[in-house]
Amino acid sequence: MGIYPLLDGNSLEHDSYNNPTSRTVPYYITNADNAKHALLIAKQHAPSMYDGLYFNGVSLNKENNDGTYEVSVKYIKKNINGNGQQLFRVNPKPQISWQANSITETRTHSLERVYTDPDAPNHIKKGTAINQSSDGEVQGVPIIIGKQSFSETHYFNENNLTSRFKNNLTDLVGTTNNASFRGYPAGSVKFDGANFSYTKDQDEKVPVNFQFTVSKQVDLSYLSSSALPGVKVKGWFYKWFYKKEVEDSENNEEVEIKSSLVIDRVYPKADFRKLKIGTK
Repeated sequence: MGIYPLLDGNSLEHDSYNNPTSRTVPYYITNADNAKHALLIAKQHAPSMYDGLYFNGVSLNKENNDGTYEVSVKYIKKNINGNGQQLFRVNPKPQISWQANSITETRTHSLERVYTDPDAPNHIKKGTAINQSSDGEVQGVPIIIGKQSFSETHYFNENNLTSRFKNNLTDLVGTTNNASFRGYPAGSVKFDGANFSYTKDQDEKVPVNFQFTVSKQVDLSYLSSSALPGVKVKGWFYKWFYKKEVEDSENNEEVEIKSSLVIDRVYPKADFRKLKIGTK
């Protein structure tokens, strides 16, 4: 009996990272009793590995008139080890995308009141409300501010994308970091969601995209009569004003003015280590 590789028909396939995933190698079989015997010869005598790929099976291509046979032996990338864990030749590095955009925000109170007419009401002279009407309504003014957002793509083994992992991602949406994350202080980063798509039982790792929005910590002392002692105004805190009506003695009328600055936390805090992508 004999088994000889053929030059024609040797084909190689690659994945999207240009790594070999499978190869088909044709062989010429002599002195076989029948087609079944020819396949057995190929199975027993073809190499168990070929260019780092593993033997996967053999198929009959052709039975020649002279009693010889042509068969194909397939080699594939082995993706399962003895413990049932997926093995990969490629471990892609995370991909980061960051952007700064401008958004419009209504500023209701000024950073500094530069000038008022001498005949302006006292609450206008002493206050910081912008575009305040005679009935006390503060309309404010639209201004442009910067907004940061970023996304990260990390690569996971398919068997790590469990229901527990998916539930953790869902629970973390709309939360802020309870500790430093990617260099941003606690309370500055909001997790907006994640997504992934893959073909079941694929050899390649699955890309999972994570989205975040950043709100910087700000100094709000200009809005308060005090210097906010001991209050850390984190990025995703919500600020509002308790307002009250006071009498404008000059005009003999009551007007609504800013009274007290209030800061509330409206987003829950969470441990971003549960995202399984690190925090540094």
